[in-house]
Amino acid sequence: MSLVKTSLLNSVSVAIKILSGVVINKLFAIYIGPAGYSTYGQFQNILTVANNCAGGVFLSGVTKETAGNFENARKQHIFWSNAIKLTLIMAFITSGLIFFNIERIKVAFFPLESGVSTLYLLVILLPLIALNNLFLSIVNGKKENYLYVYINIVGNIIFGIIGSLAIIYFGLSGIIYSMLLSPLLGLIFCLKKILKIEWIKLKNLLEPIDRKTFNKISLYALMGATSAILVPLTTLYIRSYIEINYGMKSAGNWQAVQKISDLYLGIITSTLSIYFLPRIAEIKNFRELTLEIKKVYLFVLPLVISLASLIYVFRNILIEYLFSKEFSELSELFFWQMIGDVFKMGSWVMAYIMIGRGLVKSYIGTEILFCGVSYGLNVLFMDQYGLIGSTMGYAICYLLYWATIFFTIKYQIRELFI
Repeated sequence: MSLVKTSLLNSVSVAIKILSGVVINKLFAIYIGPAGYSTYGQFQNILTVANNCAGGVFLSGVTKETAGNFENARKQHIFWSNAIKLTLIMAFITSGLIFFNIERIKVAFFPLESGVSTLYLLVILLPLIALNNLFLSIVNGKKENYLYVYINIVGNIIFGIIGSLAIIYFGLSGIIYSMLLSPLLGLIFCLKKILKIEWIKLKNLLEPIDRKTFNKISLYALMGATSAILVPLTTLYIRSYIEINYGMKSAGNWQAVQKISDLYLGIITSTLSIYFLPRIAEIKNFRELTLEIKKVYLFVLPLVISLASLIYVFRNILIEYLFSKEFSELSELFFWQMIGDVFKMGSWVMAYIMIGRGLVKSYIGTEILFCGVSYGLNVLFMDQYGLIGSTMGYAICYLLYWATIFFTIKYQIRELFI
């Protein structure tokens, strides 16, 4: 499926996700307020870290290997089977670590009491959530785009309905519970459609353990861990720094502008995940890769610049309808945030090339370096300019990251096809 067709198909899913997000954001602003929004953001990052520790670090590798061995079903089955085993092992270990450290997590990241009890539900559900994420990566690699989008649409609708009711009746804890349960409920609702697909057979997932495959998965895990764990952890510590030095309300405003970025950038990032990563994995020559990169940039950059500009111009209207008067401080954060979003998407196109072509050392090195740079620039600029400094640090960090990753790939890209 072409980039445009994939984008159009995915836009339906993203539109529903954005609509659900708009409704939930408004209810959140009315019933909970900025302080609770910060706690919600903390839990989202903890869930991200937990998912990544439970096998999420090699999901891009699952998509890459599935797409790269599209004509070799045997290799696919061996990879899937070993990925499932490793996912379950990592998920149970992660659940155990969370269970025995709940009090430490509470003290470090939850100034408010609300939502902490949901960590116990995360301990129970994490293996199922991890398997759900693994399955979606396989579906993506098989280029079952309609099924992939269909599952996401159902999950977003369920989250929108359950999440809205949960906020009204149960507050902060309710929305966090719904965040854990909605993906699994969405998958259950889609089971009838899933079971009709020929390649989804239990026997295809029961291949014996293969050491070479385990080693390959471990390589992907090493790549994925640097961004999939360090990035949300960096976000956790930045938010905690804001909470301690500027208060929970400021942290809630910061979280709100991050959420707006996540909502509209989801149009682009999800398309890149569905189309670009499998496409990069299957390309066989240098010329084809360079043409693909140009095509993606011609799609991504005009789109993100247009969306960021519109959001900046209508930011006050967005704040009024998405949030409430309590979020008035939010307006001043948009300028640098929108600039940073453009730099972020430009850099992510290059990052997908590193993942898709297996540039392990370069990817790990740049991710570790810029997680440290991100935290350092945020703190440095906040100390100088207040809360707005966090978005200044965000923009400058992604500009530096884009430049670094561009020149890194430029000097390695031809070697990929030798």
